Amino acid sequence: MLSAVEKARARGIKVVVPYEKVAPGTADANLAPDVEDYCNEAVRILCERIKSRDVSAGAIFVTGADLHPDIAQAFGAAVAEQYPQFTVENYTGANTQEAVNAFVKAHPEMVGVLAMEEGSGKIWNDACNQVQAQLQAEMEALLATPSPDAD
Repeated sequence: MLSAVEKARARGIKVVVPYEKVAPGTADANLAPDVEDYCNEAVRILCERIKSRDVSAGAIFVTGADLHPDIAQAFGAAVAEQYPQFTVENYTGANTQEAVNAFVKAHPEMVGVLAMEEGSGKIWNDACNQVQAQLQAEMEALLATPSPDAD
């Protein structure tokens, strides 16, 4: 991308670079968000929502194959500083319903997700709902099964 920016500027074309931060003077304008500010706000919203559900500890998983390392680092640092009762883990598995369902079921310590991949928010939400329903059905089946000692 930077070579295209340099070529355009060399021809006198004004260049605005959105989303990704570039070095000062590289473009005429840079509309990149402040990663630290963005992550601090995301952490505050997510962790306060988790706490509102009377959850006092657990793991927050960050998902996104193309997640910029600066975002992952800033998010983890913000959680560690502001909400040390929560840990941050990276999810590197497939972004499919089946894979996420299996992951959610295997990680009962999960209390939140920062879903940074297209469509992943819905997949993770559906996984949580489906796994909860499955575990509830399994519990009801266990409770309905007569004990072998009941005779």
